[in-house]
Amino acid sequence: MSTSGPEQLDWIAPERAFAPFRIQGGSLLLHGGQCSQSRLYALPIEALTFWPGDDLDAFLVKARAALAQGHQLAGLFSYEFCHVLEPKLPPLHKGFPLVQLGVYPAWAVFDPDGKQLTLHGDEEGRARLKTGLHIARPPAKPASASITADWPRERYLEACRTLIEHIRGGDIYQANLSQGFSGRLEGDPWAVFLRLIARSDAPHTAWFRPSSNHVVVTNSPERFLRLENGCVESRPIKGTRPRREDPAEDQAEAEALEASAKDRAENLMIVDLVRHDLSRVCRPGSIRVPRLNAVESYANVHHLVSTVEGQLQEGRDALDLILAAFPPGSITGAPKIRAMELIAAAEQDRRGAYCGTLGWIGEGGRAMDLNVMIRTLDLIRTDADWLVTARSGGAITIESDPETEYEETLQKLSALQTALKG
Repeated sequence: MSTSGPEQLDWIAPERAFAPFRIQGGSLLLHGGQCSQSRLYALPIEALTFWPGDDLDAFLVKARAALAQGHQLAGLFSYEFCHVLEPKLPPLHKGFPLVQLGVYPAWAVFDPDGKQLTLHGDEEGRARLKTGLHIARPPAKPASASITADWPRERYLEACRTLIEHIRGGDIYQANLSQGFSGRLEGDPWAVFLRLIARSDAPHTAWFRPSSNHVVVTNSPERFLRLENGCVESRPIKGTRPRREDPAEDQAEAEALEASAKDRAENLMIVDLVRHDLSRVCRPGSIRVPRLNAVESYANVHHLVSTVEGQLQEGRDALDLILAAFPPGSITGAPKIRAMELIAAAEQDRRGAYCGTLGWIGEGGRAMDLNVMIRTLDLIRTDADWLVTARSGGAITIESDPETEYEETLQKLSALQTALKG
């Protein structure tokens, strides 16, 4: 592979640069918004797909071989990949891939602060990307949809009450319960993505097209794992309040969240879980929590966010880190494995992209950035339109009120609903 230093190009906004690639399978835009770095991946030289029943060790050998050649891996680990890692979980839905990664010899990085666009990777791959950047594409066709809950309200409330009984019985301390939503989209999903980034600038937003007939859109605010120079970071979110139009009311919501004993306890439980997961591959004594229960405000909600850090052990890499920590603790519960069993029994459906993780792995496995796939739309093309599915959920604890938890699932979905309706 012939490589040289990064190549700087004239600035183009990430969504404009990505538009020519958006219809191609294997195209991925990690959109960091106005404050964070964005990354563009397109034209993969190979697809690494892991299906139920595949040999995990053989898959990891292929992934590490691609990384050793200087390529980057980017794509999606679906939630159900956890069934491969934990044999106690129920049988898998067989018809869906668990991991969908592209092997990319070149990629683009966008730094919004300095308005800098750089190409990285081998010279041939960069030349192909540069050619694609200048291909004109017609604007996205108008698109609109409305998604509605798959469950009656009472079914969610009953599932919530069942989990609370498990908590009272000492079976678990917390579990993340979600419900599904679905609808039909007419038009171009790209129009939905453009509306989403214009109205709700979350730092881990992304568009991923694993194939020509499948699109995943996420508006996630949450980082699952970051690895750089041996330093590991996870930023679990637990605790939510809605934004208000009136500034005083909005500030009151943020202050109420910060003061909430219930939400702080939820967050602390997940921080402890994340600390445990990271300790499996981090140096002894290196795990620390520099920020605990900090309020962060996004377009539609306030969140409590904590930061957990550690130092990766010698001889470990990004893939080891994923295997140790997946799935994200914030969307499972505590104790983790038992919570996952109860979630599967309560939801009785696959989560798919939702609550999985999406991002990139590079530098021979020494660097990585992955999100938590909350606030996510999964779109499958049919003959006439697109089938849209989504899920939304939250942490159930002994203090949870099922009615309040139900309303929170709707609040968390509001940005996606607005983007879909146009």
